[in-house]
Amino acid sequence: KTHFGQVKCVDISPTAPHWIAVTAYDRVVIYEDYGFESITLESKLQDGYNCTRWRSDGKLLVTGANHPDVKVWDTRGTINRKLKGHKAPIHEVSFLPNKVQVFSASDDMNAKTWDIATGDCLATLQGHKDYVRSGGPHPSHSHLIATGSYDKC
Repeated sequence: KTHFGQVKCVDISPTAPHWIAVTAYDRVVIYEDYGFESITLESKLQDGYNCTRWRSDGKLLVTGANHPDVKVWDTRGTINRKLKGHKAPIHEVSFLPNKVQVFSASDDMNAKTWDIATGDCLATLQGHKDYVRSGGPHPSHSHLIATGSYDKC
């Protein structure tokens, strides 16, 4: 498929029908596993998307973009929750193994964990001296999270 800008992230749902979420600049497009049918999440976000990740059961997605809100979506393209608290673009997101919390990493030099049901920030991971551009939780221990930053730590 051809996209409307650089592709920044691709993630495949771990459960059937194994939809493919493609993060391509100003939109996130969900394709069926063979790429013939698609759903577009909030087309033409001016700031641009950076990452999209599936929850392990394939029922929800989380997105990070060049604005400070983390968004949790269902597979129909409906926003279920906006998680507000970062002050800069978000470059990495993921679901924690417990499926009810989300991780985000931001250019505000922080990473956060969130409760999906309430939208509350549960923890802010501080200490970096530059943009936090990568990270994520341990696959079986939600309390273990690693981050990476431009400060090389």
